[in-house]
Amino acid sequence: MIWTGEHGYVGNQRFFLSGGIQHLGGPRCHLRARMELEVQRGGRRLAVPGNPAARVVEGDLPEDGIVKEDGSWVMRGGPLFWSWYWDEWCNKDLEGPTVLWLTAANGQRLRIGGPKGPLGGPPQPTVAGQTTCQDRGRPSRLASWP
Repeated sequence: MIWTGEHGYVGNQRFFLSGGIQHLGGPRCHLRARMELEVQRGGRRLAVPGNPAARVVEGDLPEDGIVKEDGSWVMRGGPLFWSWYWDEWCNKDLEGPTVLWLTAANGQRLRIGGPKGPLGGPPQPTVAGQTTCQDRGRPSRLASWP
């Protein structure tokens, strides 16, 4: 399970992250794995609908796994590619540093830093001079993508 650092923002209020499964060697195999993403603050699960969010990835290794080529991870968007999004991540009362934990069924866990802005640093101004985060009153939600 690899998080390549791939993350970003869609609009002002959606944070996404993605990664994949790497084949570590051995015989060819078929993998079906349940993965779960959990948002925590201070070691406790954050009360956000959909938290934790789960998804199942399934594919054949090594051909569907991510690989490292010329020092960079290559994700081909195959069946072992995973992605999650967190809508309305910067609503009022969600301020403060967060940690995202990605867990596989075998217990492997990856620690991923949360989004930057009011949760993890100062908000970034947009071209129009407004901040990227606005509390629009919509509920926050964590979900797998697509």
